[in-house]
Amino acid sequence: MFCENCGKTIADTAASCPYCGQATGAGQAPAVAARLPRLTHPKLESRIAGFCRPVLQALEDGKVLRTLMALFLRLGGVVLALAALYLVIEIVKDALRAQETQVTIAELILALVVLVWGASAFLIYFYRAASVANLGESPFTVIPIFSISFRAVGELYAASLLLFGVGACLFFWFTGRSPSQLLGPLGPALFGMESSAGPFLDGLKMLLLGFLGGFGVLFVFYFLAEFIVVIADIARNVRVLVQRGEHS
Repeated sequence: MFCENCGKTIADTAASCPYCGQATGAGQAPAVAARLPRLTHPKLESRIAGFCRPVLQALEDGKVLRTLMALFLRLGGVVLALAALYLVIEIVKDALRAQETQVTIAELILALVVLVWGASAFLIYFYRAASVANLGESPFTVIPIFSISFRAVGELYAASLLLFGVGACLFFWFTGRSPSQLLGPLGPALFGMESSAGPFLDGLKMLLLGFLGGFGVLFVFYFLAEFIVVIADIARNVRVLVQRGEHS
């Protein structure tokens, strides 16, 4: 059964909650289970319970899952940073072999954007790994971890859109090329016009689109992260109210 006060899972015969001390009233109920036949020996059950308790209790408390998720986020940050560094090296090599100055500039700007993206991914994932590792006691195990993971994905997605806008802006400014030459039919859709307004204004528009897109993505993912926590908290309170109504 569940504790009416803290919502933890406790034994059906427990007179009080071992976590918060709330009385359960189980001792006043008739001992129906005592009249039922036992399928195993009490000593065997005790040994099995003693063997499984540390592992299952660690899983239920969330310590193991929090540790594994924090490790996964750290490894993900390292992998993304190394992948970005490798890609930067390859882009710089190709830029140095390019014959046209505009191509060299474009690839160097791309290399810089990828480098900053890799550093952002590393910092975001390590910060969120620390957030997961520092989670306190909660009646829910996975939901807080899931909420933090939503925030991490949203932050990295928002950083990607922002860096895309910055990189496109710098490319238009340094090369003098219009977005319509690069984006084809997507140019009028993104800029809302048939012809280019010039590299400077087009670069500013790409920068603005990157900022707005990043902010929008960040807002949506933060909303989803908070929404699942609120829904879980509502479900917990409803469960407690129902249990109190059944005992009254």
